[in-house]
Amino acid sequence: MNAGIRRMRLALIVVAMLAAPHAIQADDEPEGRPDPEQEQRVQVGLGAALIILDEPYRGLKDEVDVLGIPLISVETKRLSWQGPRLAYKIVDKQTWAFDLVAAWRFYGVDPDDSDFLEGMQERKATLDAGVQVVYNTERTRTEVRAAVDTLDRHNGFDLSLDFGLPQRLGRWVVTPNLGLNYLDENFIDYYFGVAPDEATPVRPEYAANDALNIVLGIEAFYPINQRWIFIGGLRHEWLDSGITDSPIVEDDTRSSIFAGVSRRFGRTGRPRPSESREAALSKPFRSARR
Repeated sequence: MNAGIRRMRLALIVVAMLAAPHAIQADDEPEGRPDPEQEQRVQVGLGAALIILDEPYRGLKDEVDVLGIPLISVETKRLSWQGPRLAYKIVDKQTWAFDLVAAWRFYGVDPDDSDFLEGMQERKATLDAGVQVVYNTERTRTEVRAAVDTLDRHNGFDLSLDFGLPQRLGRWVVTPNLGLNYLDENFIDYYFGVAPDEATPVRPEYAANDALNIVLGIEAFYPINQRWIFIGGLRHEWLDSGITDSPIVEDDTRSSIFAGVSRRFGRTGRPRPSESREAALSKPFRSARR
């Protein structure tokens, strides 16, 4: 894909990372029962962010992208839209929730981005759909997600497990997190394989295996006031040999650094029953995946 499209793709990733209205959680909000009318309101978040992100493909002309982008989100009691991610809450209990989810899959590459990839077919992004279960305690958040391709691109599926440990440091909420992301053989073969008619003397045919990636990250949240927040973080992913053995891959990791500010419009809401206060504060980063 050309540089403009790549930047648009990265912009949407950051919208998913950062634009979450429930993150505007003020400590001085009065206690008491939630306002029933408030629970039905549409909540909007607007802001801006900066991101630095690399790509694992070999020979990319722009291996690192740096850009500034807007942040937009809309959320109701059960339906949540955060950039390229849509979720509908089916069950929302005190400590756990079950959601239907759909999200745009930001994988892929255009051969025009790399001389080494010349002659290959474009690997396109797709729309994933599936389910997720979230379990929270006062200090932890665990999320399990399963999704499949809906646009007949890679025709595969992925499973992910994420564990976060939000910590309060004064007004800061810092969340170290660890995750596993399983990608099946069809997924890896589409995005990182080399078909027989794409092979060259320096780019041999490659039929990929499945992969289990390890993800480590840290996120930081700071409420500037009741309306404005600062959000930043680092994400590092170790790629499995099913990916790194591919001749079109030259890096064994993917990393991103991001920072932004967002303003919440409307009354600040309380965490949903299935979210601890710390988990609600760290919510902007939980849709930052893939």
